[in-house]
Amino acid sequence: MTRRPRAARRGAATPATPEAEAPATPHPEPAPVPDSAPAPAPSPRPVELVLARLHLRLGSLALARVELEILNNRGPLDLPGQVDLAEVRWRTGTLTEAAEA
Repeated sequence: MTRRPRAARRGAATPATPEAEAPATPHPEPAPVPDSAPAPAPSPRPVELVLARLHLRLGSLALARVELEILNNRGPLDLPGQVDLAEVRWRTGTLTEAAEA
């Protein structure tokens, strides 16, 4: 319980505060958002590439290398796939093939 000053307790008038006299103002409406077409979702990476990158990051270099080499032989890899292939070749000690990827 908050205590009021003695004058207020005796029935004397309390001075008016600006907050008490001012009417409540409504909140302004948010600005409308212009309608625009949503950006197209990026095409998802193949599951095999996601798993190969996961194996590379977890340190399963032999498994990651086999997966990436097979995917590379099937067709061209995307840029992150080429980077992963170069990294796994470099980590396994095949530096000349890493430079090719």
